[in-house]
Amino acid sequence: MFYKTAAAVALVAVVAANTVDMVSQDVAGRTVYFVPQEGSPELSSLRLTGGNTVTAEFPKGWIGNFFAVRDEADRDETDGVDGNGMLGEVRFDGWGGLNYFDVSAIVAPDDAHNVKVMYPKNEKSPTSGCQNYDTECPNAYNYPDDIQTKSSEENEFVCLIGDLEASTRRHARQIPAKYW
Repeated sequence: MFYKTAAAVALVAVVAANTVDMVSQDVAGRTVYFVPQEGSPELSSLRLTGGNTVTAEFPKGWIGNFFAVRDEADRDETDGVDGNGMLGEVRFDGWGGLNYFDVSAIVAPDDAHNVKVMYPKNEKSPTSGCQNYDTECPNAYNYPDDIQTKSSEENEFVCLIGDLEASTRRHARQIPAKYW
């Protein structure tokens, strides 16, 4: 009986995981940093190599943001300020049992190479963010009190990171179909 109960608990833990798949859209290497809101636990940074995907796991109720920083060799004047880039913001297990997310351009609106778009992994909608930030993105959190935060019943998300420029673009065949 104990083994059946332990297996059921383990299965629920696996199903209930809060995750964000960080999907690199280009060849640049990056480190993804997590900044928890007070009361949420610290999370270790993740290494995201060019053209790959890494999954970040978040504890129940985690609130905070994350940003990516390109490797020193790939940086230029359009990267984030002082290492802080475009933000992916999440609140798992929030009001009404929903999960909240958005891409925020408030801290580093000139970051042109890192966090781009977020969306629920299975439904793929709603989305937050834009592929191109040359002009203001109407689908991102651009100003304090902007009404751009999205919500979903899903607890698994995708965050597209990096450029889709022709010179660095990953071919669609290289990005797993589960992200399209």
